[in-house]
Amino acid sequence: MTEALVICGLILAFVALINWLNPRPQKPPSPPPSARQAPAAPKEPPLLRGDGGYSARVTGTSDYQEELERMVGGRTEDSASHHAVATLTAAPGTGVVLVSIDGVHIGYMRPADAIRLPEALQENGISGLPVKVRAAIVGGWDRGPENRGHFGVRLDL
Repeated sequence: MTEALVICGLILAFVALINWLNPRPQKPPSPPPSARQAPAAPKEPPLLRGDGGYSARVTGTSDYQEELERMVGGRTEDSASHHAVATLTAAPGTGVVLVSIDGVHIGYMRPADAIRLPEALQENGISGLPVKVRAAIVGGWDRGPENRGHFGVRLDL
């Protein structure tokens, strides 16, 4: 019986030695309940408050006529005047300002208008792009096969 106790003692000592030489990784303490929050949603770009003139024009809208027509609810005999909010983002490495409405790319800021953008951002206390601006989708009438207007977009800077 003493031999069995000695063997059990040696086995326990051996297991203790193995555990001491090769410890299990410690589980980090769980954060306090206040820190266990879901990740924050992406920050919404700020809205630039323009002068109400809608004088900045968007170029390239001829390539997005179907998208603009859907946004205004279709063509009518009268010219559209549909108000929306556009998002301006910088095209990486190009200096071009992309314009989208409801997540749909619809054109680019004219370079002559994009030059005014830094001043408008500064006046609004906004540090850079992306930024939201008020937009007007205009034109797009349909008065018959020979009299259809193109949609255009103007931005309120």
